Amino acid sequence: MKYSTKIPISSKGLTLIDLIVTLLIGAIVIAISAPMANVLKSNQASSVAYEFVSALNFARSEAIKRGNRVTVCRTINGSQCEGYPDINKQKVWDSGWIVFSDQNGNGQFNPTQDEILLVHGPLSNGYSLRSNAKVRVTYKPIGISPGYMDSWTVCAPGASPGFAKGIVVAFTGRVRFAKDTNDNGIIDNGTPTMNGTPRELICPA
Repeated sequence: MKYSTKIPISSKGLTLIDLIVTLLIGAIVIAISAPMANVLKSNQASSVAYEFVSALNFARSEAIKRGNRVTVCRTINGSQCEGYPDINKQKVWDSGWIVFSDQNGNGQFNPTQDEILLVHGPLSNGYSLRSNAKVRVTYKPIGISPGYMDSWTVCAPGASPGFAKGIVVAFTGRVRFAKDTNDNGIIDNGTPTMNGTPRELICPA
């Protein structure tokens, strides 16, 4: 029995046109994937910011409803107010936060008299949440948080400044999202620098 050794025409390989088309498709895929990755990072950073704002608003409403102080603090183990060392002179909240009824108002959870109302675990995939100075926010029964004015920055891993999200807590206890007040594509916390320009939120925080 004889076997044919002829090579089928369809297996002769790529032509120059085939190669050019393949390269063009690859270039298009790369061009599309980079912006999409940035959009996903921005959306996830927004989600983290919303979760933290929700925790602050929840603490404020609980303080008013209960007629007692309620504290939001950073945590590592989900049951005590503690955090990792500062990074770039900012307080690290990446490991999560808790909301608890703070009967004596000392900002520390006491299991014999306080109640944990909400626990948020560590941020995932390299996202960060940092404050300028505060490691907790305590709301009084009338819903204000004097002494806890500060801003928090949420950053996605490897993100540019334009992808930072900001949260600001006012003296009154009101919480708001930071905005881009000068329309340059970078969010700022609304407080000016020494020369009067907006204080921009920078990633990595």
